[in-house]
Amino acid sequence: MHVCLNAKGLSITDPRRYTFSLLNTILGGNMSSRLFQEVREKRGLAYSVYSFISSHGDTGMFGVYVGVAPNRALETSRLVLDEINKLRKERVETLELKGAIEYTKGGLMLASESIDNQMVRSAQNEIHFGYEVPLQEIIAKVEAVTPDDILELANELFDSRQMALTLLGPVDGGKEAFEATLN
Repeated sequence: MHVCLNAKGLSITDPRRYTFSLLNTILGGNMSSRLFQEVREKRGLAYSVYSFISSHGDTGMFGVYVGVAPNRALETSRLVLDEINKLRKERVETLELKGAIEYTKGGLMLASESIDNQMVRSAQNEIHFGYEVPLQEIIAKVEAVTPDDILELANELFDSRQMALTLLGPVDGGKEAFEATLN
C-alpha cells in the first residue's frame, strides 16, 4: 500500500525556507532521519519511507511517503504522525540539528559543482529574488537555524486538522480507522 501524508508548506521565497529544509531532513530527508530509522531500520515496517517538500512562488507542500504492507499501513501511519507530533512538542537536540545542517551544507556544496545545478539555481534566484543569492549567504542562513525555529515551524505547519492522508491499495480496517489517526 502507498501511504502519503501531506501538510501545508512554505513558498520558495519564505524566509523560513532554510528551517523548512532542515525540518524535512530531520524528519525523513535522509537515511539518518527519524522516519527512516524508526520505520525502516528499527521496526522493519517499510523499505521506502521519506519526507519531501515542494515549494513554489506562492505556496508550498510538505509530504511523507511510505510503501508498506496493507496490514501494517495503519500502524505505520500512526507512527509517522507520532514522529511529526514529537517535532511539535520537543525541541530538536543540538547534535541532531547539527547533523542536518552539515548534511544540507554538503548537498549544497556538491550541487554547486554541477554546471546544470548552477544554471538552475541562477535562474531560480533571478525569477524569485531578482538577484543572485550567494552560496555563502545560503549556508550562513542554514547554520543560523535553531531548535526553537524548528519547533515553531513544526507547530505552524503540522496541524492535523489541515493534513491529508492518501492511501492507494487495499485498506485493512476501514477508512474510519485511518481518519481517526489525524484527530
